[in-house]
Amino acid sequence: DRLWHAAALGMIPRVKELQAGDPPATADDITEAFWQACHGGQRRTAEYLLGCGADINAVPTYSDDAPLDIAGSIGTRRDVLTAWLRDHGARSAKGRRGDGGRHRQRYTCRDNQPHRGDHGRPCFAGALRLRAPSPS
Repeated sequence: DRLWHAAALGMIPRVKELQAGDPPATADDITEAFWQACHGGQRRTAEYLLGCGADINAVPTYSDDAPLDIAGSIGTRRDVLTAWLRDHGARSAKGRRGDGGRHRQRYTCRDNQPHRGDHGRPCFAGALRLRAPSPS
């Protein structure tokens, strides 16, 4: 039971419980949950998480899509969510790959190796955790 699972499904009461849990959700947890809410087309959940400090333009390492991109990836009622994201300053990741990874989250696998998806076994989002960006 993870924050991003509840966010992707639009389960706001559960999102609030997990966010306030012990330990409380980190800023990276909230941003990941926000991305998943956008992926799931859950505007109300995305709105709640943005109000909690989610980074509206963060791109996780396992995707090339910003929340705005992923929210519009399926054509069913996504126009409302993408319009809302744009109204709040969201930018597409398309065409801004030269940002030095500034908005790309960094993950490590449970074995503390950088997540590259190439170490001989499958990695699933639930097996990943955010790590601090390496100093530039």
